[in-house]
Amino acid sequence: MASRSIKVRYNLNTYRMVSEGSEAMRYVKHGNLEKLKASIESGEATIWDTAPDGWSLLHTAAYNRQLPIVKYLLELGIDTQSGDVGSRKPADLAILKSIGHDATQVEHDIVEVFSKKDDFLSDFEFTPIHIAVLEMYPPTDPERPTLQELIRLVDDANNAPIQTNWANWKSQYKKRSPLFSDVLEYFRASAFELPQGTKIIHNLLDRQDEKYSWTPLHWAAAAGRVDKMKILMEHGADPLILSNLNANILHAAAESKIDLGLAGALSIWKCCPDQLDINQQNRWAETPLHVASWCSAACVKLLLEAGAAPDVQQEDDQVPLHCAGLSERSPIRREIVSILCACKSDSHINTQDADGRPPLFDFLDDPDCVEILLKSGARIDLTDKSGKNVFHHACSLNQSQSLRLLLQHDSDLTLATSKDDGGNTPLLEALSNSHIECALILLNLENVGDIISSEGWAAIHYAAKIGNIQLLEAVMKHPSFMKGMKTLDGRRVHTIAMEAGNWSGDVKELVRKYDYFT
Repeated sequence: MASRSIKVRYNLNTYRMVSEGSEAMRYVKHGNLEKLKASIESGEATIWDTAPDGWSLLHTAAYNRQLPIVKYLLELGIDTQSGDVGSRKPADLAILKSIGHDATQVEHDIVEVFSKKDDFLSDFEFTPIHIAVLEMYPPTDPERPTLQELIRLVDDANNAPIQTNWANWKSQYKKRSPLFSDVLEYFRASAFELPQGTKIIHNLLDRQDEKYSWTPLHWAAAAGRVDKMKILMEHGADPLILSNLNANILHAAAESKIDLGLAGALSIWKCCPDQLDINQQNRWAETPLHVASWCSAACVKLLLEAGAAPDVQQEDDQVPLHCAGLSERSPIRREIVSILCACKSDSHINTQDADGRPPLFDFLDDPDCVEILLKSGARIDLTDKSGKNVFHHACSLNQSQSLRLLLQHDSDLTLATSKDDGGNTPLLEALSNSHIECALILLNLENVGDIISSEGWAAIHYAAKIGNIQLLEAVMKHPSFMKGMKTLDGRRVHTIAMEAGNWSGDVKELVRKYDYFT
């Protein structure tokens, strides 16, 4: 279109595509707000980071119930309107987590944070059947009709003769619950749009919502409303319907932290195991067990007892044990790890994902989980695609307790001193990240490996920059220390200390004592 009188207005946002396993995404999943802030402030991550499936940092925070991170991202001005491959906004994921019997105040608070910006719930376009299943009656509805009453009205409407005056029938419910009128509106609108004399039939029992493409049975399973599941099934609900993202009712049930809905869904599965696949893979190739492994030990246990496979890999090659590792540290996560590691088949314990990471790498923030995995046969010699092993990762994350456990399993200490593809040892990883405790643990070893990083800095240069007296002395007393070491650009230790503002007191005395040629 060309016109001098019309000005076209547009707003163009650019998004940075990152992998689902990016560090920023991992920080969000683990609830590590401090690390996330640091990565955004340094430019390593941005609020526009988006995974290939459309999940932003805000999607990830909402799904993983990370209220402080949700608030932080919203304060930075992150987009709340972007949708994933299923057109779901971050608020839609928050609403999912808030509808079950197990919903906590945190989950309700996250929804409240989003609702201050928009009425996201209306986007779901729930039918009256959905609303009755979830008991999400409008505050202005004193009647709150039961699910059976609404189903009965739907049946009556479907059996009504062709000549039915739908407008008149709808008017009879004018002073009743608006849900009755909403049911009849489906029929009245269709009668208005279709040719006269057409028989109007609506299967509201299996109608899918606009956000998750879930039927009322999906939502009943997700919310743990077993009584509603039973009513729906007795009235002919189809349990085999998949969402637009290929999720079945077992996926929906596994979203809950408790097992009520899943127990109900599995009782349906037992009636048609060949048609309702317990290992069905959704759009992300996740099985119900993957979904359950994020948050519910009870659901994981039920699925494994029913024969769910623990070694199925999703699109990033992650098994359910990876999913557990990417969830927040908690007693529930430890229980999930114990259950998954107790499986007869243990091959999944060392499965490496698309980035080369075995599950062990993501449990380093919890020594109890590390110990369970090590006792169950987790290997410590595996490296990711950058050549980093579990010692490198423990040092970069400053997980000192886990590092001590790992050292007990490295009998010849070759792994604790090995280089990654960038030429850095675990000690240099700890020092370059200013992680003092991990560095001190490694400096207790006689052999710490190469002490010169890929940037040309020696351990002593990092210690001088950090300025911690205990660390500086440990580096200088270590057999690997040599006097007068220079960086690639020729700077000595005292210069590094001066630049860092540490050239005074004990630091100055230690450098003069150990590094000067006197």
